[in-house]
Amino acid sequence: MDETKIAPDRLEVLAKIREYEKAGRFDEDVENDPEAPELTPDKVDYLCKKLSSKISRKIANFCADHYFLKLIKKDILVIDGVTGTEYLEEGMKNGAIITCNHFHAFDNYVVFHCIRKYLPKKYLYKIIREGNYTNFPGLYGFFFRHCNTLPLSRNRRTMINFMSATNTLLKTAK
Repeated sequence: MDETKIAPDRLEVLAKIREYEKAGRFDEDVENDPEAPELTPDKVDYLCKKLSSKISRKIANFCADHYFLKLIKKDILVIDGVTGTEYLEEGMKNGAIITCNHFHAFDNYVVFHCIRKYLPKKYLYKIIREGNYTNFPGLYGFFFRHCNTLPLSRNRRTMINFMSATNTLLKTAK
């Protein structure tokens, strides 16, 4: 990696990643993000029960799919290879939790793109951090809030709703 082309704030984050990895601190945030507003239960509709949530989800998923497919066709987003798909078919029958091991705004879509034909309902729900749901502006913010995302929160009641929604989604995935 050519570190001369990386912004100083990103170099700081990369150094922090190396430090935290050496110390085994894999569950701690390394980003220098601004404080995020607390996500309260009234600000998130995990299961898209409201009509406005259903409409926003449809629009967001349609737009995200076209947006990312366009990036793939233009070789801006390159998927170098996929391994392990032989385990997906059986695993998806019973519901599954898949995690990304990197952080980038495109990670979840890349995973979705690679496994979509194995998904029984053609949806991949993504767990995201509170700040990405509440603070992210523009197009990516719209995607983060409406493309089947399940945001975490500091708010206890919101997290109870999160756990309930996650349980419901895993049960209905079968």
